[in-house]
Amino acid sequence: FNGEQTFPKWDSETSENSLKNEHFKASKSQNDITIDQHKSGKSSDNQKHRNKVYSAEESQLSLWKEGNGRPVLSDEKKWDHPPSMQGEWEVCDPPCANGGTCEDRSCICTDGWTGPTCVDSKCHFQCEHGGICTAPYTCTCTPGWEGVTCGNPICQNGCENGGSCESPNSCKCIEGWTGSNCSIAVCEHNCENGGTCESPNRCHCMEGWTGTTCKTSICKGGCENGGTCEAPNICSCIPEWEGPTCSNAVCEDRCRNGGECIAPNSCSCTKGWTGYNCAILSCEPNCMNGGICEPSHSCTCTEGWTGPTCEIPVCDPACGHGGYCSGPNTCLCRDGWSGPLCETR
Repeated sequence: FNGEQTFPKWDSETSENSLKNEHFKASKSQNDITIDQHKSGKSSDNQKHRNKVYSAEESQLSLWKEGNGRPVLSDEKKWDHPPSMQGEWEVCDPPCANGGTCEDRSCICTDGWTGPTCVDSKCHFQCEHGGICTAPYTCTCTPGWEGVTCGNPICQNGCENGGSCESPNSCKCIEGWTGSNCSIAVCEHNCENGGTCESPNRCHCMEGWTGTTCKTSICKGGCENGGTCEAPNICSCIPEWEGPTCSNAVCEDRCRNGGECIAPNSCSCTKGWTGYNCAILSCEPNCMNGGICEPSHSCTCTEGWTGPTCEIPVCDPACGHGGYCSGPNTCLCRDGWSGPLCETR
C-alpha cells in the first residue's frame, strides 16, 4: 500500500475479523502510537490536545466496536468523525454539548451557546440587576425583577392611584398619595376630631363634624341669638340667653308668680301680677291715686279717695248747693255759690 492505508466503507455489518485480514498489514513500528501508550497516559505532543489521534490498525483492531451502525471506542467514548484517509480519528473530549459539532478538534456551537464545549448560554443582550443568562436569550432574574432583561421591578401589592413601580416593592406615587403601594391619601392639613383623609386634601368627617379638616361642629337645631356651635349639638350662648339652641332668655331676678322670661330681664306676668319680675299684685283696672291692690285683687284706697280703683275723690262733708267734689275735700261750686263746701251765696 506504499505507506498509505485505505479503509473500507464502515457500516454495521463490518466485522472485526474481516478488518484484520483485508486492511491491516502495516507493521507495529509504523503505527503512530500504541494501545499501551494510550492506556498508560503516555502520548506524543499531538496527544496533548483534547482531540486524540490513534493509528488506523490499533483503532480498528482494538478501539472500535460496532454500536447502532456507528463505531465507538471500547471505553464507550464516541468518535465524532469516521476514519480519515490517513488513518487518523478525531474526537472532542469532553464532547460538544447542546448540538455543537466537533470540527478540527474544536467545538462549533449552535446559536445561543458558547464556550469550549458549548455549555455556556449566550444572551445578545445584558441581563440587568444581577440577572444571569441561563439559556439562549433567557435571563434568570434575581428576586424582585422580571422581564426579558430583568429590567422591570416587581411590586407585589401593585401601585395604586397612578403610582409606578420604581424598584422591588417600592412605588413612586403621584402628588396627593403615599404609602408602599400609593394607597394612602395625603391631606396637607390634618383631619381633626376623628376624621380620616379619604382622598387628596379631602377629609371624611365623623358624625357631628364638617368642614375641610372636620373642624366645624354641627348643631342640628342651630344656635340662636348670637350663640355659637362649640361641639356637636352643643351651643355656647351669650350671657342673656340659654338653652340647647340659645333660645331661652335669661332674667337675672327670676319671674315670679307664674311669670315667663320672654327677653333678657323682661317677664311676662300672669293676670293679677305685674312688675319686672311679676312680684307686684295687679288690679284690673289698676288702683289709682295711690291705691293698693290687695291679694283679693281689689283696691285699698288712700284717704280722700274711694271707688273700685280709687278714682273718686271724697269730700266730707259733702259739697252743698250742687257743688262738685273735684278732689279730696275740694268742692267745685255752681255759679253764685262759694266757700269750701259751697255754702256761701
